[in-house]
Amino acid sequence: MLAEKVRRKNRAVIGDLVKQVKVMADRIRIVLEPGNLAKQLCPEGPPWISQVEITSPVKLTRTGMAMRLVQPSGKGAAHKDADRSMIELLAKARQWWKRLSEGEVSIADISRDESINSSWVSRIVRLNFLAPELVASILAGEQPAALNAMALTSSGPIPMKWTDQVMHFGSI
Repeated sequence: MLAEKVRRKNRAVIGDLVKQVKVMADRIRIVLEPGNLAKQLCPEGPPWISQVEITSPVKLTRTGMAMRLVQPSGKGAAHKDADRSMIELLAKARQWWKRLSEGEVSIADISRDESINSSWVSRIVRLNFLAPELVASILAGEQPAALNAMALTSSGPIPMKWTDQVMHFGSI
């Protein structure tokens, strides 16, 4: 089945189907090869499609060190798996906050035990207070393109209100 071959990223099939891919400032345009598409969809008949063009509004945006295609909603254009490094940061934030809130240790104790700067400990602990929608989007791998490990751990402030956090990092 054609859909299954495309989902599995079968390069031969996709190469036969795609005539042109053009990345523009505000969208990506994919033009399909009409004859080959017609053969795949209807092998017994002649090509009956003059041209197929798929256009999706996206922007090419710098996120950290990389350039990514971003949808108007702020999400990345490509689905990706959950970012393990961000999940580990969230888990570490929960772990450290639990110890701090129970009075078991101080930030200085954690920084000494982990051999890291106390400023870093503070930046990680504050992740415990991210908006639930942001945490859920990180765990699902669907976070806004602007929300990455660098943005979470930068020394800049994270807004206190959850609605402001969502606006700060981009809509979900």
